[in-house]
Amino acid sequence: MKSYGRATIVGMLWSWLASAGTELLWLPTAMITARLLTPADFGITATASFFLQLAARLTQFGFNAALVKMKEVDDDHASSVFVLNIGMGVFAWLSLALSAPWIAAFFRSPATGEILPIAALSFLVVPLGTVPNALLVRELRYRELTYCLWINTLTSSTVTILLAWAGFGYWSLIYGQLAAAIAQSAAKLVYSGWRPRLRFSRSAARDTFSFGMGIYALRLLEYAALNLDSMAVGRTMGMTTLGFYDKAFNLMSRVLDRLNQAGPSISFRVFAMIQDEQERFRRGYRKIILSSTLLSYPLMTGLALTAAPLFEVMFGKRWVIAAWPFQILCIAGGLKVLNSYAEAVVEAAGRVWAEVWRQAIYAALIVVGVVALTPWGTPGAATAVLFATIVMTGLMHHLVLRGTSLTVRDLLAPQVPAVLGSIGVAAAVLAVQCGLNRVTPGSPALVRLVAASAGGGVFYVAYVLLTPATAVRELRQELLEDVWPAVKQMISRPTIQ
Repeated sequence: MKSYGRATIVGMLWSWLASAGTELLWLPTAMITARLLTPADFGITATASFFLQLAARLTQFGFNAALVKMKEVDDDHASSVFVLNIGMGVFAWLSLALSAPWIAAFFRSPATGEILPIAALSFLVVPLGTVPNALLVRELRYRELTYCLWINTLTSSTVTILLAWAGFGYWSLIYGQLAAAIAQSAAKLVYSGWRPRLRFSRSAARDTFSFGMGIYALRLLEYAALNLDSMAVGRTMGMTTLGFYDKAFNLMSRVLDRLNQAGPSISFRVFAMIQDEQERFRRGYRKIILSSTLLSYPLMTGLALTAAPLFEVMFGKRWVIAAWPFQILCIAGGLKVLNSYAEAVVEAAGRVWAEVWRQAIYAALIVVGVVALTPWGTPGAATAVLFATIVMTGLMHHLVLRGTSLTVRDLLAPQVPAVLGSIGVAAAVLAVQCGLNRVTPGSPALVRLVAASAGGGVFYVAYVLLTPATAVRELRQELLEDVWPAVKQMISRPTIQ
């Protein structure tokens, strides 16, 4: 009974290590490139990234997720998925290279057309690592996945900074991403021990088809929801404004990615194995929601309240204009953390097609909202994302209630400690900011950021350690009992008995 919980803790510990190492590399990279490159450079790269990510979604049919979910996988399954990924990768590269002139005309940006054929070369590289990645997740080998992520970040940071310093402009971002894709795919091949084979089996491919196509439709819609707001901003407001919005959205998304580094994927694998054990399933879900929201809600609250000095310190004064949409997006970010675990539950239960139409509504709401609120600029686009996320939260949790044994109490009760902690963090941050303004008006941004972060951080630590909430005390005690054995298991290899 302990093996699944222990494996989950091991995975989360590796996830946190991955996040810490990645951010230690990314933060100085972001600060340096924000000063070496212009908002227009980031806007140009954002337009190319939209179509790169779209092509990635179009060419990955969700068969990799099927490999993770299936109870039994043999080499025919892996090789068949690999052949499909390679074929669609070649198709994506050719499509983007040929359509680059039309894409450049749509955005009124010739530079976008120049960089697309080069950036799209990643589609010839990434498929080499997709099957190995699925196999590593399936075997809960989060140590190796962490190493791959660090290799990606280190390569991207090093190449991007060196080229930006040498005056390559937006090309430094493109070459940095391409070099990182090559390095990460090579690392996944090495760590997984799996070797690509150009062997295709119709029967093996058929085993992954239904679930894979459902994930495919879902991921396309998720992609649309994540990127159509940027398209609307770039088309109607220009590359510079898109650069500001993209900076706010990407920072929030990066925090969200770090919070969800491996949690939903670990949960997906574990829930798929225990979904028939209802009581165990309910306990596991409540515990995951408690731990994830207890971290994410207060963090998003603190980031939203310190947005202005944060952007000034990280990127420079010219980027402070992006702080307002970032604050709005932080609220949406907290809900997205919650939704990611609802999605893991639904997909583990195999109800992926029921999730698809909800995701379609979410994407449509974002498009309509961004267009309607275009006169309000980047804050209007962020507000549209927030409204759509609120609706999506309701739709997803309605599906969870219908498709599982979870109750409304199971969904809401684990969030109460996080909400109370967020209120306390907000009060602490605001108190420090007000006190600092009275004592030393006009303090430097770094002083304001450090003081407010320290105030919120001290309250948060005290709250987690001293709160009378029974669920938090039990979680804290369980972590104390399991962390050291999990650390020892990390040193060897995380497995399930």
